[in-house]
Amino acid sequence: MLKNLFCVLVLLFSSHSWSRSFPEGIKTGSAYEFYLNKYQSKNNSKVFAVSADGAWSAHWGDNLDAISSKALTKCEKSTNEKGSCRLVDINGEAQTALINIEPYRESFHPSPDHIPTNLRSLKAANTYIEHYIPAKGNKAFAVSKSRAFGYMIDQAVSKQVAIDVALVNCRRYNKDFEDIFPCHVAIVNDEVQGETLTLDELNELNKKKKSSVEKNHFLIKDLILNYDLNKFLDYGNSRGHRALVTDMEHKNWFMATRYLDEATAIEVALTNCLQKQKSCNLILKGEKWSQYAKSRIPTLKAEQDAHIAKRDKEIEESKKEQSLTEINVKDLEFNEAHHGVFTLVAPKDNANPVFNLMSQIAITEDKFMLINDNKVIQQTPYLLNGEQLEVDHNGKILSATFSEDFKKLKMQSGTFERSNL
Repeated sequence: MLKNLFCVLVLLFSSHSWSRSFPEGIKTGSAYEFYLNKYQSKNNSKVFAVSADGAWSAHWGDNLDAISSKALTKCEKSTNEKGSCRLVDINGEAQTALINIEPYRESFHPSPDHIPTNLRSLKAANTYIEHYIPAKGNKAFAVSKSRAFGYMIDQAVSKQVAIDVALVNCRRYNKDFEDIFPCHVAIVNDEVQGETLTLDELNELNKKKKSSVEKNHFLIKDLILNYDLNKFLDYGNSRGHRALVTDMEHKNWFMATRYLDEATAIEVALTNCLQKQKSCNLILKGEKWSQYAKSRIPTLKAEQDAHIAKRDKEIEESKKEQSLTEINVKDLEFNEAHHGVFTLVAPKDNANPVFNLMSQIAITEDKFMLINDNKVIQQTPYLLNGEQLEVDHNGKILSATFSEDFKKLKMQSGTFERSNL
């Protein structure tokens, strides 16, 4: 029994010897990758054709003669050396000598000495190394400052065809930004121009580091009321070059992250801000505060300290009022647009258990209330700034956002909608 099992295992592993070898005639990284990762996994009839200059084609199906004809025809259309296409594999059996992959691995997967920064983003640079560099023949890589990119590496018949296809692929992912940050060709074939990064520098940018930025979040005015702190911390912990920009009142902010160079990150953040605001200020580039931000630190910290002191005082006062006599919701007065009763309609599955009681709430002139069976069971003061609401719930500060018409309220426990009493 064990002997038979051993024989089966030997057969299984020997049938996958292709992972260490390939038929003579395969000359490009894209051909080898396809042969290794896709062609070999096909169980029906299959053929692999190559030409003298490296063009290739593969087909599979039920009729061996038909797929052989298709493979050779497509190969001939792609090659500059007409009449040189031949089948190097039929049904998984090499028709030429097998070559060990190890001596050729570097030529199929070369490690670049320099990576052009005009690829803009970390993802584009990593794709350039993994897929673009190994490919042979005519190819092109197109990018946008929005971080969208596209490329053509599949044996294009000419440089222009490679350029056209790369631009089409880039624009497909750049629809929302094509007017602001249009796609352009960064690389054609292996022609690298402009500034570059070393592989070590790229690896350093790819590392996700714990940032010290969040320790200084007091820098931004009214951070507690006007900003999503988690997003701000995401900025601090993001990879690559990055920049953070706000409008003059510090009520809207825009960030650009995961870029290969600082100048592009700053340009993208400022441009996005200026699309919606009349004027904008650079607050952070990487972890360095701008000169404008440094000049604002004393004022902003004093403003936030005063805000926190006021909030803490109101929280203490509200705790003295927690012993409530039951108040009927129908007796409450709702005079402002944000006043009313709101019911939880879209709870979040991962909500913190502290919010379990919050299925219905009421907001009046000066109180945020929890409701159960039309009775107020808990109330506390709140702060409102525009559409942003801040409230203390059992010692935990909660932030919430109203919709523009004040009919919906988004909280950490889910989305609430205005109810009719």
